Amino acid sequence: FPSHDRHQMGKLNNKITKDLHLNLGIDTYLWITARDERVRGNPKGKYPKAIPSHWEIDGAVCKWSDPSVYTRDAGKTWNKRTATMPMVEPGLEIACRCVAHPVLSSLLFSVDADIRQQGV
Repeated sequence: FPSHDRHQMGKLNNKITKDLHLNLGIDTYLWITARDERVRGNPKGKYPKAIPSHWEIDGAVCKWSDPSVYTRDAGKTWNKRTATMPMVEPGLEIACRCVAHPVLSSLLFSVDADIRQQGV
C-alpha cells in the first residue's frame, strides 16, 4: 500500500474498531504495534528517536473515552501519557500500523452481574 492508502486504511480500521467496541460497552483497549523494526521509537529499529514513540505505548491499556491516559496495571493506576507518546488512538497518525485489541474484563463483569441479577 502507498503511504496515503495505508493512512486511510488505519483511519477506517480505527473508526470501525472504536464504534464496535463502544457499541458493545467496551471502553478499554490494548494498544498493539506491528512490533517490527519500522515501529516508531523502537530502540533497535529504523526510527529509534521518533516522537511520538508508538513503541513506548505498545502493550498499554488505553481508554476510548479518554485518549490522554493509559495503564499498565489492569486499571488500578491511570497515568497521563508522556510527551513522547502518541496523543491519538491507534491508526490515526499518518502511516500508523497500530491497532486496538478490546479489553473484555469490564464487559465480562457486566455480563456476570446481569446473569446473577436474573438468577440464571
